[in-house]
Amino acid sequence: MDDLNLGSDESIQKKIPKIIVAGTRSEAILTSRRILLAERETGRVFWECQYTDITLVISGVNSIHEPVLTITSTRPDKEQESVELVFVYQSAGQNIRDLEKCITALKEQNVPFQNTGLLSATTPMSRVSAVSASLQVDEEPKDERTASDRTLTGNYRKLKQLPPENSQEKSYFTTVAIVLVVIAVLIVGAFIAGQVLKNKNAPVPVVTPAPTAVTTAEPVPAETTAEVQLTPTPSATPANTTGEMSIPVNGIWAKITYPGNYSGSLGAQGRMYAVNNSGTRFVPLPFHDATIDGTVEKGDGSADMLEIAIYNGGSLVSAINTTRPFGTIDVHVPVGPAQWNGLVVTPTPEAVVVIPTPETSLALRTVPSTGVWVRVAYPGTFAGSIGSNGNWRQVESSGDQFYQIPMKDGLVEGTLEKSDNSTMNMVVQVYKDGTLVSYGNTTRPKGNVEFHKTV
Repeated sequence: MDDLNLGSDESIQKKIPKIIVAGTRSEAILTSRRILLAERETGRVFWECQYTDITLVISGVNSIHEPVLTITSTRPDKEQESVELVFVYQSAGQNIRDLEKCITALKEQNVPFQNTGLLSATTPMSRVSAVSASLQVDEEPKDERTASDRTLTGNYRKLKQLPPENSQEKSYFTTVAIVLVVIAVLIVGAFIAGQVLKNKNAPVPVVTPAPTAVTTAEPVPAETTAEVQLTPTPSATPANTTGEMSIPVNGIWAKITYPGNYSGSLGAQGRMYAVNNSGTRFVPLPFHDATIDGTVEKGDGSADMLEIAIYNGGSLVSAINTTRPFGTIDVHVPVGPAQWNGLVVTPTPEAVVVIPTPETSLALRTVPSTGVWVRVAYPGTFAGSIGSNGNWRQVESSGDQFYQIPMKDGLVEGTLEKSDNSTMNMVVQVYKDGTLVSYGNTTRPKGNVEFHKTV
């Protein structure tokens, strides 16, 4: 780590090792006089601020429900500056505990603090230690502010009220005892029944019919052509718990198989996606050249197999399984470039001309040749938020719209939603210097498109 240049009367009080600042994996160092931010891999300090220069600290959540701290300070040139610390998901609610430590340290330095609903100053940390990566939230209230009052930081969402801790602890030991008794009875009964059937009948081989080939269209088109037709594209492969499912041949996917309930999260590069379901499900993982991490746990005490398989371009990369009651699978699988129909997708250097989908009746428009742009094409009304490197803006419009992102490189992300129940196609694209780098669409009523792309 870079030399922190600590003064003779200055000492390190706390370190917060896993945060995201402007799309960079970072750590926060809180001393007795100031707060510093450093790159996690190189240790380079890229931001620091005296506690006396901080005018306000706000706690909240970002658009994908991750807890954040927004620190506003006055620099020596009297200019106001804001920096956003994203506490990325960690197992057992460790990110929430790190957030609590950071807030406590700042309060001890008499830094002005405002809680927007994520934490309660009197609530013990054990009540949020089991909160999942999704950080379930209520629906966001309608923003009544005028356009001039809105900032790029967007709106914070409030967490649902957690149940009292005492109500769960009272029956904990009773519940555990009942579960253990039920498991013991099931195991003994299964063993006895198996022995009786084994002695009575010889096993009959079961012939599984070959699965019917199914062609599954993917939501992202190949990016090697000069033109892209904005036509309706089927959604990702639906869940199917009664028959065979075809493996998606485009991109990176996780296949989760278990007859009962399971929960957890999967993701990479600091972005985690909640997995709470049952049966066989395919989960899209929009990453490349990364390591897929996460944890998935069985929701019951059965001895059925829980399996997680990672696919890239339709080919199996890795498969992990467990049959233990309430078993847990930890995923740590490196993947290379995302494969599309067996080919590595590379953006074409030529300018892309986009033809609107026929039902939108939109005029052909030329894509700007320089800068980063987000295009939203939909004949009806749409609304949502677009952000870059932690800065957000709210959008609401209709038709074919281009939104410029004031950046040269970094993370571009956002969520756009159809405001009506039509099945017409809404397309969301990201361009850099005239080249298409991200594509998404939906034809579902009230459907939405999310994107996260590093440009």
